[in-house]
Amino acid sequence: MDEIRALYTELNQLPLPKGLAEVSKDIDIDVFEYDSYIMGLASSYLNGDELFPDDIRVEKSLSNKLDQSIGTLIKLRDYKNKLDELGNALFDTLKAKS
Repeated sequence: MDEIRALYTELNQLPLPKGLAEVSKDIDIDVFEYDSYIMGLASSYLNGDELFPDDIRVEKSLSNKLDQSIGTLIKLRDYKNKLDELGNALFDTLKAKS
């Protein structure tokens, strides 16, 4: 019971991680658009079209968006693992009593 109380108290004080939907909104579309852009440039180059260094725009904001999404996912996973720990403690305690 002490373990359950401690885990419950800890989880009750932790804020539920939020924001994944906002951070990762349309991230797949952004990656697909970037793919089209870079692959299109490479295809043009391979077909003999003249390109200049200024034509290449490497997308840094997309990397930041991906990093934020990963960070939020890690927080959600860690929170879920704490919930699993509490659930397992409850299961073990109830099983031992039966």
